[in-house]
Amino acid sequence: MKDYRNTLLKAASIGGCIVVFVAFVRAVLHYTLDIPSFDDYHATIYAIRMFYFEAINLKQQVALLFKPHNEHRIFLSRLSSIVYYDLFGKLNFRTLILYQNLYLLAAFGLTLAILKKSKVQIWPLLLPISLFLFSLSFWQVTLYYWGGIQYYTVFFFIMLSLYWLVSAREVVSWQYIGSMLAALIAIISFGNGILVVPLALFLLWTQKKYQLIPPWIGIALLYVLLQLTNEPAVTRDFSHFRIDWAMRLFFTYLGSFAYVSSYGSPWHYTNIILCMVVGAVVFYYWIRLLWSGYAFKTPLLFCLLCLPILTGVLIAISRFDTKAAGGIAPRYMFFTAFIPIWVISILYDTGKLKKNLLLPLYLVAGLLWSLSYTTNSLQIKEFNQQNQVTLTAWLKDKSVPLVYYDIINTQGHGQLLQWAIKHDVYQIPPDILEEPPATVAQ
Repeated sequence: MKDYRNTLLKAASIGGCIVVFVAFVRAVLHYTLDIPSFDDYHATIYAIRMFYFEAINLKQQVALLFKPHNEHRIFLSRLSSIVYYDLFGKLNFRTLILYQNLYLLAAFGLTLAILKKSKVQIWPLLLPISLFLFSLSFWQVTLYYWGGIQYYTVFFFIMLSLYWLVSAREVVSWQYIGSMLAALIAIISFGNGILVVPLALFLLWTQKKYQLIPPWIGIALLYVLLQLTNEPAVTRDFSHFRIDWAMRLFFTYLGSFAYVSSYGSPWHYTNIILCMVVGAVVFYYWIRLLWSGYAFKTPLLFCLLCLPILTGVLIAISRFDTKAAGGIAPRYMFFTAFIPIWVISILYDTGKLKKNLLLPLYLVAGLLWSLSYTTNSLQIKEFNQQNQVTLTAWLKDKSVPLVYYDIINTQGHGQLLQWAIKHDVYQIPPDILEEPPATVAQ
């Protein structure tokens, strides 16, 4: 009977994983459009303009790749679009978006490889991992180039760096060199990439690999010097910093994987409160792992749980004024999708998640995925429709803001798009504008 039950659970886990993945791929193919939005103008089109049309030498081109974008460096974002333009002579945001999702698939595979390295049985966790990673909760990351190419890559390369580092024994080993290179790529892919350094130091310290620590300290010092020598692209006023606002954002963020509502729904605030409570439980469990000594016995899994949590600390400090609502931003939910994955993995590793609890876990995770899929499908449709409406209106009247909330750069966005169309860097697909959709209320 026990073997029969295990066989059924294994079939449910593997079969459910396939269904979830297919549904996710269908959604990506259906909702992805070849239309720029938000940071696509200044992060992508502007990069092509500067690299190919205005840079006069190789030094300026290289400097562009590493130049800060707001408080982040987005090396891979710029490099990918530049290489694509060089190969095909025109930007296609749909293709770039499909390309960026390969990093999500790679992160999924790497997650399984990490569990295998940590000697955690994979098949019982395959379904919940799929449900949280192949979700529409972080649709702003999945379906738009300005999000995924930065968010996906920074977590993937941090995870890869720690995965190789845990096996490194000496500085000249390929695992150590690969770990350092992956860390450097993460740092120049997005702002929270620098978190790889303290996590790597903790990992090496718990493994007593003290001789491998100095190069990581060197990376930290170089990063600090680089930040001091560069003029900040964004300055923030912290004179009105409120710790209570930051904590509300932080706890909501930690539990945002349980957010399945929408801003206009009657249970929106109830769902936020639920996220806060879940986030507080996650934080308590994280402290318990440190206090109980698990963090020192299995540092890799603990460090990977630290990654989204420490990211939340950075977000809470820098976006404190958005309060609790800032914690449920869809773009941040890719980071928090890893919180239940590593919590469940650690619970299973420590024997606290018994096999008789797997079916209830599958049902709860499946319910969250289904509710999120339904709710976010409507939001995606609305966003895409509004984007088409705005683009159509802009073609008739160039004073129309292409990014509705950014009045300051209204002309800048429009001028960049005009430039891209004029120089055949990007062309609006005719089929998208054949039948302009009805206006959607913002």
